[in-house]
Amino acid sequence: AYNLVGINGLIGCLELLLQIGPEAMSARILELTDYLTEELRSRDWSVLSPRDSDGEKSGIVLAEKLGVDTDLLAALLHKAGIVVSIRGGALRVSPHGYNNREDLGNLLEYL
Repeated sequence: AYNLVGINGLIGCLELLLQIGPEAMSARILELTDYLTEELRSRDWSVLSPRDSDGEKSGIVLAEKLGVDTDLLAALLHKAGIVVSIRGGALRVSPHGYNNREDLGNLLEYL
């Protein structure tokens, strides 16, 4: 028995990605993570993800702040409908092409 719902969902996702274009999607994700990185640093968060050159950047931002209980923060964010994870005691945020600055602004308000 094939997972027809899953297969059709995958087809829809691939069609959307191809319509937008992988390069445009990648640029959008890096735009969002650049914005998030700047905003985190302005709030005295240490950004642990490599961000010095375009070749190092990715769609994942890992950050920490002295005195912040990231496990508690993640629980509060999840209750507010903001999905993040914790890796090694640091906050991990991975926005995607469907996210926008407003979504990141909601996260930043909690921080």
